[in-house]
Amino acid sequence: MEKTHQSILNIYRFRLRHYSEIGIGNVSKIANTTITKQMIFTCLERYLELGGNLKDVKLDDTIYAEFKSEMSML
Repeated sequence: MEKTHQSILNIYRFRLRHYSEIGIGNVSKIANTTITKQMIFTCLERYLELGGNLKDVKLDDTIYAEFKSEMSML
């Protein structure tokens, strides 16, 4: 994997970790906006599209499937 691609994945992984630490409904220090489930889901989907791994963000397939199902209902 090229260095730029890996750097982008690292940024998405950092954001996902930041969002989980700050929590839904609180203001992100990175984006200066309120963290929502949709925001987390969008970031996670992009991370996975770029080749990221659920295990690297401490999620398993079951939790991801439930989250994806919940987000599809919105």
